[in-house]
Amino acid sequence: MIYINHIVKLYRKAGIFTLGGTMIKFKFLPVIFFLFFLMAAVPVGAEAELININTATIEELTVLPGIGPAIAERIVEHREQFPFEKPEDIMQVSGVGEGRYDQIKHLITVD
Repeated sequence: MIYINHIVKLYRKAGIFTLGGTMIKFKFLPVIFFLFFLMAAVPVGAEAELININTATIEELTVLPGIGPAIAERIVEHREQFPFEKPEDIMQVSGVGEGRYDQIKHLITVD
């Protein structure tokens, strides 16, 4: 796992210094090297495992962006009465509108 301190150290070694989130020095080659390093850290074709909204626990649902414990509990309560037939059915749950659905649609499934 890469921690923020390690990323800052890599920026400094690469010749990129930051001050309050603003770059004050820029060197093109170190930036390319750093981006290549980040790309190499993630295998090509690696995909996150989709979360099945019909079987996921409250803890698993809270991993989704914008889904806190309260909404996760509502999702579980809803599916106990009305199992989801397609991912977009999650918008039937109070607190999950189109915006929130757009954030999570690529992360969920009903299989």
